[in-house]
Amino acid sequence: LKESNAREQSLQNEVACKEQEVLQVRSDLEGEKLIRIAAENQIKEEMKQMEADLKESNAREQSLQNEVACKEQEVLQVRSDLEGEKLIRIAVKNHMKEEMKQMEADLKESNAREQSLQNEVASKEQEVLQVRSDLEEERLERIAVEKHMKKAMKQMEAVLKESNAREQSLQNEVA
Repeated sequence: LKESNAREQSLQNEVACKEQEVLQVRSDLEGEKLIRIAAENQIKEEMKQMEADLKESNAREQSLQNEVACKEQEVLQVRSDLEGEKLIRIAVKNHMKEEMKQMEADLKESNAREQSLQNEVASKEQEVLQVRSDLEEERLERIAVEKHMKKAMKQMEAVLKESNAREQSLQNEVA
């Protein structure tokens, strides 16, 4: 009986120990669940951020693709314009050669007129210098007159103030 009681006591202690172990394992399990949930939430947040970053990256990529397409069109247009300019340049060059021949003939005629005009220009330059000199003289005279007028106005204002003061004084005496 003692041996049976001892075994029973030993088994009860073992049961109590196992119950503690079960509680500890359940506590550890709950902790692990909380850690897992926190990790899942963090991963979800990171996934959301990554999705947002991906959308933004895709939008930037699309924008750049559109810009590349636009620039390709611009390159085609500029190349077309370049070809047009080359054709125009060739036509202009040929036209200019013809005009150069005509100009050489016109140049001889022009040289004679040029000499006459150079003489006239020299005369006009002298006239311009004289007119500029007269203009500067007029400006200086105007400035002198303006200064004189300002000084005269100040003097008249002073005389007017003095006259008003005398008038006021006389009105005070009359009163």
